[in-house]
Amino acid sequence: MDQKVIELFGNKKILLKNLKHVALNEITKIRTLDCYFGVNLKGFYQIVFIRNAKSRLIKKDAINLNQIVAILEQNFDTAIKKRTLFYSSEICSKAKNELKNTGWTCYDFV
Repeated sequence: MDQKVIELFGNKKILLKNLKHVALNEITKIRTLDCYFGVNLKGFYQIVFIRNAKSRLIKKDAINLNQIVAILEQNFDTAIKKRTLFYSSEICSKAKNELKNTGWTCYDFV
């Protein structure tokens, strides 16, 4: 795992057992996303997306993230309770509201 990912997880106190890097190239063509999947300390499945892009995250991107999670839930045959997004660019207020209403936790990083 990349040192930057370890620092991000450590800063936000995200501890996951059975941490796996999920290859999204079979699901989507978006190359700016990294995805990690694991079980948190309370026993819930958690998915973490890291978005490294220069363009603004808009509502369409937020809807795409929810669709990707739905596909991953079918593939892993689990219900993902905790959803986290780290992003490095600006985020549209409508996208932030969409993610917040669907149960996401969003953090920005530089």
